Amino acid sequence: MLAAGQIVFVAALAAVVAGAFVALVRIVCAADKRLLLAETRGMLCDAPDGRGISVLCSGVAGVEEVRRLLDEGYPRYEAVVVLDSVRRPEAFAAVLAEFHLIDVNYDPADDLPAEGVRGLYRSRKRCYRRLVVVDKAFTSCRADFDAAVGVAIYDYVLPLRPGIRMMPFCIGRLAIELSLEPAGAVELVRSPVGEPLLLVAREAAVAAGGFGPDLVRSIPRSRRRTLCEPFLRAAKPSVRRPVLRRGAVLLLAAGIAATAAAGWWKVCAVLLTLAVVAAAAEYARTCAPEERTARAASRKSV
Repeated sequence: MLAAGQIVFVAALAAVVAGAFVALVRIVCAADKRLLLAETRGMLCDAPDGRGISVLCSGVAGVEEVRRLLDEGYPRYEAVVVLDSVRRPEAFAAVLAEFHLIDVNYDPADDLPAEGVRGLYRSRKRCYRRLVVVDKAFTSCRADFDAAVGVAIYDYVLPLRPGIRMMPFCIGRLAIELSLEPAGAVELVRSPVGEPLLLVAREAAVAAGGFGPDLVRSIPRSRRRTLCEPFLRAAKPSVRRPVLRRGAVLLLAAGIAATAAAGWWKVCAVLLTLAVVAAAAEYARTCAPEERTARAASRKSV
């Protein structure tokens, strides 16, 4: 019979494997749901009572990134871009010229501090009315987000840090999730898959004093929702990541073989558990809708 310590050890490893399996099932089901909803996005765009979402951007790279932000079909959407005209004068001037922005009256709400703001800009052209640019001295991303909240017009805000981009159907998928429940029932939507996402009700962010460490804790659990889907990605994925992934697999396989040959069964069991978790994570990555689309396109081109 197994000793009490051995039972606890085996139970701990089994719990880790079970947790990985549950997470994998949730991610796969979420990917299937995302694909299904993506096929009905036209119905979403025609809905008159869709929830509005303001994306808050700190320090965009330039014109192309702003153009990418505006390439969104959901109607109740805007991009609030906070950019420092002194720190990055060339990018600021290029954005103003490209989107025909003019200086307008800056009259923010007094809900959150907005120090260092020099001006507010909107476009003269109707096709760019969803773009708002705030000229502000950069101190931190949190300060930029707090300042952007003061001029955002929609009830939900999504902070977007430098170097992070939204995946296709990101806004539409979030709008669908918000529309599934009564207005005001959801104050926070987050996703731990991929780059972390945080969509928060504007009033909840204001009540918490901005985008600080206490924001999530200040929102009741009954008003939080977690989605196991990727919504954001790095603008420049690391080219070393696939190499590191393959190296880790080889190292793990060698460790399992060596510990099994030496009779170190506990260490071998831990390594096998890590291998199962790694395999589940890799499978979950390939189940993302964007990965499926890319694989389908590559098969068609062959």
